[in-house]
Amino acid sequence: MTNQEITNVHELIASTNPSNLQTAFAKLQAAPHSKTVLTYLFILSFFHPDEAVRNQAKPLFKVRAPIGFYANATKELFFAKIVPKSGIPSVFVFTALLEKMHKHGVLDVKVLGVHLIDFWVQSWEFCWKHRAVDAMKLLRRVQKGKSLQLAGSIKAIPEEIWQLTELESLTIINRNLGYISEDIAQLKNLKYLNIQSKLAKFPVGITQLHQLAELKLFINNDQFFGTVPSEVAQLTQLKELTFTSLSGSFPVNFCRITSLERIDLGYSNFEDFPEEVTQLNHLNTLKLNFNENLQLSGLFSKLHKISSLKNLDLSFCKLNTLPDEVALLDQVEKLNIAGCHLRSLPTHIEDMVSLKYLDISHNHFEQLPKVVHKLPRLEQVKTDQGVIDIQQG
Repeated sequence: MTNQEITNVHELIASTNPSNLQTAFAKLQAAPHSKTVLTYLFILSFFHPDEAVRNQAKPLFKVRAPIGFYANATKELFFAKIVPKSGIPSVFVFTALLEKMHKHGVLDVKVLGVHLIDFWVQSWEFCWKHRAVDAMKLLRRVQKGKSLQLAGSIKAIPEEIWQLTELESLTIINRNLGYISEDIAQLKNLKYLNIQSKLAKFPVGITQLHQLAELKLFINNDQFFGTVPSEVAQLTQLKELTFTSLSGSFPVNFCRITSLERIDLGYSNFEDFPEEVTQLNHLNTLKLNFNENLQLSGLFSKLHKISSLKNLDLSFCKLNTLPDEVALLDQVEKLNIAGCHLRSLPTHIEDMVSLKYLDISHNHFEQLPKVVHKLPRLEQVKTDQGVIDIQQG
């Protein structure tokens, strides 16, 4: 059976028409034994989304497969293990299982790649690694509209990705990835970029993405944030910035992006912002949760100068005490200090005259602090017992 004949059978099965399905299996049953047919039956037996198709293919696969390989495949490839109840399989699971099966030397890697990718895009990494499918065709198959999510574990991603100039959203999840080409600058229409990796250096090409509105950087490398260039100021459309695991100084060059409206720095451990943070005159939301090293006195005096700041999250920062300088934040409307080991609130918090919502849950308050009733615009307080509506006299 030729590759084209397998493709024809594949199209019959993909139609989901019962008559076509019957014709396809008749062709497979009549086909002479070959690596091509065996590989396609392997795909149908263990990876087809329809259980009825899997059950129909397995007897044919069993007859043609080497005994040891069949036993190993049935032991390793449980559909429930490959595809969880959520219906969203893991690329990492796919890659590991396919590599294990490939090592037996029984399967045709080209046939495996060409047809498996039609059922599960999570097989992309295996397909690319073994050059089973043309890289551009592979990326087009994984791409959804103008969005692409590329999760994997290989140390380099297909350079063809930078040719997808129509992309508006790109997510790269790869703990082993240490480098991204400056050619990322070719993605001129990109509005959303999410990189989770161990990059050693900030890709300067990102600074050329002038349509970028949201940037997320989850980088497991202490040196990375020290390489943020001053050219990031060119990202004049950037509204949201998220990054974690910052343990050194805050990258001062991010303060040059004056269009920023929301910054999420959760799970970082830097001590303070540089004075340049006051340049962020459009910033309305700042998340600093789970940071145990913040120096709040210096922080509050700087944030006070950002009149646009309305929402501040300091939850689970292990503050123990909230300094009086919190009163400087008279522009903040929503303050989250949940889980900070607090036992009291400073008297001067009443000077936060714009505050409407306060979260003090998961602390050590024996009762609602009386000072909250002195906050002139406070509407709600969240405690361990739930949200309390505050009635102003």
